[in-house]
Amino acid sequence: EADQSNPHWVSQTDGFPSLSINAVVFDPGDPTGNTLFAGTGSTSSLAGQGGGGVGLMRTTNGGDRWELIAKPYFTGKRISSIVALKAPNGRALLVATDDYSLGSNPVFVDNPDEGGVFLSTNATGPGTPIFCNVSRINGFSPYCDVSRHSPGGVTRPLPAGTVTDLVAGPGDPHRVYAA
Repeated sequence: EADQSNPHWVSQTDGFPSLSINAVVFDPGDPTGNTLFAGTGSTSSLAGQGGGGVGLMRTTNGGDRWELIAKPYFTGKRISSIVALKAPNGRALLVATDDYSLGSNPVFVDNPDEGGVFLSTNATGPGTPIFCNVSRINGFSPYCDVSRHSPGGVTRPLPAGTVTDLVAGPGDPHRVYAA
């Protein structure tokens, strides 16, 4: 964390099991601008070596204190992208993961059809967030009833597999594109 009057960095996450952060996003629904999310998991070009995915981290005080949230959903997965949305009827968080998980040595191993997109409508608030599976990831439930979360939008699950990026549409911030 640094600002103009104090232009040096002070680490706030050294105590976490992994410092490998792939994605950071502000929560647009927080009028104070103090809520951020960070996704973990190495995407190193050195044979995938590096810190493993330990989950999704959240701060509600501008980065002074971070907490690991949603561990059951993301432990061992590499989070590649996060999109936070503000909607008239609430807020939503979408998290993308790839097909890789931490193996031995530590090297990441390919687990086909275990990556995908996850959705939470309560991750931006206090407490333990609940995520549902927008993709058809083997062995992961619950599946989202996506038609309930996106009226006029996606009405069927996405295919399982690596998702490298999520982007909210410029003309319609409630439309999200996945790559």
